[in-house]
Amino acid sequence: MATNGICSIKVKGVEYPLYFGMLAIEEVGNRMGNNPSSNMVKITTDIVYAGMCNWAFRKDLVYPTYESVSDIIEDLFDEEDASEQYINIDKCFRESKYGSKLINAVEDVKKKVMKDLKKPETT
Repeated sequence: MATNGICSIKVKGVEYPLYFGMLAIEEVGNRMGNNPSSNMVKITTDIVYAGMCNWAFRKDLVYPTYESVSDIIEDLFDEEDASEQYINIDKCFRESKYGSKLINAVEDVKKKVMKDLKKPETT
């Protein structure tokens, strides 16, 4: 199912559209680069915040605050279908035009690092 980087989450009966275009990918990169974390809630908040901001930008709407998105994500994880929604967010992000480019670039860097690590040391 092609999403074209567009999807939504539904929390407490309210639907929140997300768009993972170039602006969202840049925002995700900035947030994760400045405050790296392995915490799934923070990563999800960063990704959803970026998607909501990009949606607002496209529709000329007011940007959400990070705090409000954080509250939405906390409520999202209380939803019965939280796991399914998380998987859909991740899939939409990864399959978006720019998200897939980011994922591929990261994978290329990982491969290069692993290759460099396997090279024998010269003395």
